[in-house]
Amino acid sequence: MRTHRFRLILLAALVAFAALGATRSRRTVPAPRRHQKSSDAPPGPGLQRSLAGGSAAHPSSLRRTQTSGGLTAHRFGLIPLVALVLFVASSAGAEPIHSVPPAVGKKRPALAALPSPPEVLSKPARDSGRLERVETKRPLHSVKPFVVKPSQKLATLLAAHEVFAKPARDSARLGLVRARRPLTGTQTVLPVVGARIGARGIGWLHVGLPGRPNGRTGWIRQRATVASTTRWHILVDISRRRVTVYRNSRPMRIVDAVVGKPSTPTPRGTFFVEEAIQLRATDVGAPYALALSARSNVLQEFDGGPGQTALHGLANVGGVLGSAASHGCVRLDNATIHWLVLRIGSGVPVTVRR
Repeated sequence: MRTHRFRLILLAALVAFAALGATRSRRTVPAPRRHQKSSDAPPGPGLQRSLAGGSAAHPSSLRRTQTSGGLTAHRFGLIPLVALVLFVASSAGAEPIHSVPPAVGKKRPALAALPSPPEVLSKPARDSGRLERVETKRPLHSVKPFVVKPSQKLATLLAAHEVFAKPARDSARLGLVRARRPLTGTQTVLPVVGARIGARGIGWLHVGLPGRPNGRTGWIRQRATVASTTRWHILVDISRRRVTVYRNSRPMRIVDAVVGKPSTPTPRGTFFVEEAIQLRATDVGAPYALALSARSNVLQEFDGGPGQTALHGLANVGGVLGSAASHGCVRLDNATIHWLVLRIGSGVPVTVRR
């Protein structure tokens, strides 16, 4: 700040000095008069001829005197002007007052290499020379774009299937998947994530499985299954508390939702719809529910069930859309859940992410 005031004072002095020099350069330098004995003495004949329009006495001497005097005064005014130009040129390349000086003993990096974080800016304080920090809002986390496959292969079970860890009957058994779902009795439909032909030409399907642990997969025999395809996909964004329904990789519907509260969060991962349930008017979550393959990571049992999560309505439970207040399920307005059950069937993939 003191340096800036010193520059202003110096600039004012140079301007005044330049103005004084320019004023002096405009003055006319008179020719030297010859020595006269008395002020009443008549002018000499040479000077009389000069005043009468004739040739002046010693004209070359007069021109030389005027020329040299003018050049001296012109140089006297030109020096501060040149200094003023140099001062302005040096000040133009100087740093602004509010810039932060480089650290002592450290080489200042090039301007192109300086980072420019969007969250912190610097500007001069209004009433002082110090700097104040201005913080801009920034999302809590960076959200990567979600890529949805245009379709998902499904397998409908016509009979119960044993699940194996590998596509071989001598591998470890992971359990048994029944042909029908326990709540509605509809046929079990599993998403297919891979296929292989094993020994003796036996076909195997790598499928997603319901229940704990969440997101588990296994291998089942291809026989006694019916292949199909779905073009639907549901995305639950926990941080935005929003549900997006895709068809052919295009969003068809985007709605706000109620997700799990911090103590009972909605489990994250890749799941699928097990069955669609029509609830009674007095049931919690009416009028409909889409039961998922996901299970709560906190509640091993809830309301007599295995802690299964679902997308359901708001009847008899309430909640503000766009909030985190549920026990892990995803609550939707009644119009949206009704729209979903008319289009979403068993096996449709559901992705829950933060």
